[in-house]
Amino acid sequence: MSQTVFSERQAEIPPSLPSVPLWSVFDAEWYLATYPEAAGAMADLGIGDVEAYYRQHGVKLLHSPNRYFDEKYYMCINSDVADAVQRGLIPSGFVHYCNDGYREVIRPPHWLFDERFYLRYNRDLNPRLIEQSGAKNGYDHYLRFGDAQHRNGHWFFDGAVDRKSTRLNSSHLVISYAVFCLK
Repeated sequence: MSQTVFSERQAEIPPSLPSVPLWSVFDAEWYLATYPEAAGAMADLGIGDVEAYYRQHGVKLLHSPNRYFDEKYYMCINSDVADAVQRGLIPSGFVHYCNDGYREVIRPPHWLFDERFYLRYNRDLNPRLIEQSGAKNGYDHYLRFGDAQHRNGHWFFDGAVDRKSTRLNSSHLVISYAVFCLK
C-alpha cells in the first residue's frame, strides 16, 4: 500500500463558489432547437459559434438566450429597457437583466415567474434568506431550490400539481418549471 508524501502544507479547502444563475447562462443547444433558422444563418454568415451568432445577430431579432429568460416578454413589459436598446445604450433586455434588472423585483425575466408573488406566497422566504442561500434573487432561488420544493413562482403555475407528468428524471434539479418552459 503506497502512501502520499506531502512536501508542503496543503491549502485549506476553498469556500464553495456560488453557482451561476441558470437565467444568466447562454444555452446553445436550446437556442438552436428554439431558433432552427439560426443554424442556416450561421452557415451563410460563416459563423461557427452559436453564442457569437446570438450576440451579433440573435439579440437584434429579440431571441432569448435560454429557456429561463424571455427577451420579447422582458422588452414588452419594460419600455424603458426597450427604449435603451433601441437607442443603442444596451444591446438587449437580457444584458440589462443580468447587469441590473435581476435586482429589481418589478422586472420579471419570464412570464411564468413573478418575484413579488414568490415572496408573498412563500411567506417563509425573504430577501435576506434568499441572499443567504447563495441565490442572486428570488428567480435564481426558485430555479435552484423552489421548484424542487414545490414552491409556487407565479399565480398561473401551481408547483403542487401532479409533478409526475412533468418530471424529467429524479436527478433533474429544476423539474416542472423547466419542463413547462421546454414546451
